[in-house]
Amino acid sequence: MNSTPNFNIGKQTFKHVADLEWFEGALLSLFREQDTSKLFLMHWVDIEEECHRWLFFPIAPRALRLYLEGKLSNQDLFFLDASPTVKILDINGGLKLHKITEVEKNSLPKDFRPSKDGYFQKELCNGFNEIISLLKKYSLEAGKYEWAMAA
Repeated sequence: MNSTPNFNIGKQTFKHVADLEWFEGALLSLFREQDTSKLFLMHWVDIEEECHRWLFFPIAPRALRLYLEGKLSNQDLFFLDASPTVKILDINGGLKLHKITEVEKNSLPKDFRPSKDGYFQKELCNGFNEIISLLKKYSLEAGKYEWAMAA
């Protein structure tokens, strides 16, 4: 994939914020849901003949901040959300959402799960300043959004 697109799931629109990990393409990307401003991560896991496969899951601003500080691993972010399920998105070469599957996190193949040894590396992030600006905004608005402080 040459770039990370905005996309829709049903009536929700997810806007690309930045890529937390980039190596010959996006590997871990941050999205913001347009109406609720909730944050989501998209983690690249596989490529099939016609589609790239991604895990898609919510993340609290506080958890994102801890990740950027090196206090949480990629795997910590994945399992931190209380939901037992995760969405798998198949995005085709035309950067269009092809298929959505919801699966139990614990049933994912081990090579699909984010690494417990993987931590944030600023040199692989192509939008660090955008992420910091966004987190400052969440910090200022924490009183408006109770979920902003959830870990």
